[in-house]
Amino acid sequence: MATVEAIYAATTQVLLEGGPGPLTTTRVAERAGVSIGTLYQYFPHKRALLYALLQRHLNALASAVEAARDGLIGQSLTVLSDGLVAAFIEARTSDIDASRAIYLLGADLDTESLLTDVFDRVSSAVTVLLASASDAAFSQIDAVAQMICATLSGTTRTVLERAEPGALDVLRAELPRLCRTYLEVAKAPSRLAASGRGRHDAEGL
Repeated sequence: MATVEAIYAATTQVLLEGGPGPLTTTRVAERAGVSIGTLYQYFPHKRALLYALLQRHLNALASAVEAARDGLIGQSLTVLSDGLVAAFIEARTSDIDASRAIYLLGADLDTESLLTDVFDRVSSAVTVLLASASDAAFSQIDAVAQMICATLSGTTRTVLERAEPGALDVLRAELPRLCRTYLEVAKAPSRLAASGRGRHDAEGL
């Protein structure tokens, strides 16, 4: 709905200008070009508005990762790793202002349940994707999936918050390499490699 989208866009702008403290529903309504009564039809108070903005953004991120899972399942480790990273970065940067704005939220909102739900969705999608790799297996797949999630989230947040020129290009180039390298190290040795090592050990090599 156009009115709700205008309210979300206005909320993002006001957040970026001064953070959640100075933000009021009146300021958001004025920026969105709607009456305060119209805003209250959708969001009864400031906290509801901010929570809805955060929920919208995080659900979109989780949905993007789940879509990547569905599209990449069964591929090689390199292909699924690069595809996952690309999907995550695209979800975070398709609306950079909104991503930066939601980083300002949290302190005055009860977000534990929402954040837990979204993290579980993303972590589950990554776990399923890694388990489907055609050329790799993981003995501690849950831990590996959580580390990938933390890496994706932490690196993108750092780049977006600092907003340094060229940093986003570096992120797009280097984050796939970082995740690929970690997954190659974290994966379980193949049976062929393991048996080969056993023979060499027996031969004193």
